[in-house]
Amino acid sequence: MASKIRDEVKLDKFNLAVIAERNYEDAYQYFLEAWDTSVSDLDPQRYDETVGKYLFVVCELPKAKCDPTHNPKAQVANFGWSKVEAEWEVGGVILYKLAHVQ
Repeated sequence: MASKIRDEVKLDKFNLAVIAERNYEDAYQYFLEAWDTSVSDLDPQRYDETVGKYLFVVCELPKAKCDPTHNPKAQVANFGWSKVEAEWEVGGVILYKLAHVQ
């Protein structure tokens, strides 16, 4: 999944969120940082410095339980109003590419 994000993001700064029962961003973020992508932790106190062009949301739950634009998780909420720009399924895991709504 991290390699799919790397392929999609190009050089743009982006943020990452994981919707899952027992998993967190760390495993995905490890590879994204090792591959020298522009992944950024979204900090609401430094929003302008840390917000990316896109938010990639990895959902490890069944699709019916994935609602990446309305999820209460901090990474999703802090990104702000968004829309799903693209969606992929890789190995039973769903990846959403969210963009800001203007």
